[in-house]
Amino acid sequence: MSNTDLTGFSEEIEKQVVALESGKILTWDVSMQEREAKNEKDFKAELLKRLKSGKGIAMESGGYGLEKLIQEILVIKGYAAKIQPKKGITGIADADIIATRETVLGLDEESLYIQVKHHRGETSQHGIKQIDAYDISGVSKKNLHKILITTGTVSGVVKEEADKLDIMIIEGEELVDLIYDNIEQLAVSTQRKLGVSIGPLFV
Repeated sequence: MSNTDLTGFSEEIEKQVVALESGKILTWDVSMQEREAKNEKDFKAELLKRLKSGKGIAMESGGYGLEKLIQEILVIKGYAAKIQPKKGITGIADADIIATRETVLGLDEESLYIQVKHHRGETSQHGIKQIDAYDISGVSKKNLHKILITTGTVSGVVKEEADKLDIMIIEGEELVDLIYDNIEQLAVSTQRKLGVSIGPLFV
């Protein structure tokens, strides 16, 4: 027999005791899954913080960097996506990105009209009004979707208005989920702009 100092394993032992008391068996697989889930949650929270503040990232300012990021993700998803020029726009109507792709079996075309907002706090109804007013005459309504994407949050009132106008909203945490799900397919240059070193880890 030998005496072994378990001081270095005190945290793991405590976790095992707590798990056993609750009727669970904490295996290595379970422990790894929990750690990965925590890492993912922490990563997403940090990414959203960076996107909102602009600190720790090197994307173009004025919202253009966010538009380019969303455009790249759309291309990954199989869309032909184009950022609309800002010159010549009059009135409230505006769409930052227009994306299209063939639907299943190529029987029709899906069209996305997207308004992008780079906000730290709450996004108002203005973005909804902009995309709703955008002229889509001549475009098939069958597979057409108008979308507001924001790094910020959207109030219940704005969401109700969006529902009435059949406009989809992707806000803060949902946007980060979208980025996270596609982050390994982003160009290395884009990953660097986000300050990400694939893990995903921040650098």
